[in-house]
Amino acid sequence: MIQKAMLCIMILIIVSGCSAQNGKNEFKENITQLEQLLNNKDTVSTKVKVEELLKVYKKNEWKLQLLGDEGEYERLHESIQRIIVAIDEEDYTEAKIELSTTKTILEDIYSL
Repeated sequence: MIQKAMLCIMILIIVSGCSAQNGKNEFKENITQLEQLLNNKDTVSTKVKVEELLKVYKKNEWKLQLLGDEGEYERLHESIQRIIVAIDEEDYTEAKIELSTTKTILEDIYSL
C-alpha cells in the first residue's frame, strides 16, 4: 500500500515538473522578435525568423496536438505558412495581420 502511494507521489512530481515544457515560451519569443523585424521591414532577417517559427511549430507539434484540438493546430500551421508567403511578397501589412492571427491561435491553445 505504501509503495503504491509513493509511486503515485513520484509520478505526480515528475508530471508536474514537466508541465512548463510545452513550447509556449519559444513561440512567444519568436513572435515578439518577428513583430520587431516586421516593424523594421527587414526582409532577410524576417524570413530567417519566420523559418525559425516554423521549426518551433514542427518541434512542438505533438504538444500542440495534445493541448489544442485538430482545427487549432492546423490553423496555426496555415497561419505560419501565410506569414511566409506575405514576407516573400514583401506585404508587411498582411504579414502583421497574419502574425496577429497566429498569436491569437496560440493564446487559445495555451489558455488552459
